[in-house]
Amino acid sequence: MIFIIHEPSRVRFGVDVQSLRGLSFLARKMCATFSCVYGTIYTIIKILRPINYLP
Repeated sequence: MIFIIHEPSRVRFGVDVQSLRGLSFLARKMCATFSCVYGTIYTIIKILRPINYLP
């Protein structure tokens, strides 16, 4: 994502599009991982909650 000012705007735009695509892919991957971890933790808490209320 580092641009050289004297480059043509077409090349600069191409580099920008490539890095934006990589960033969106990375964000989607992180979001999927986060939702997966959150769902697992939520399920574990839901399973353990009735056990915690027992004396």
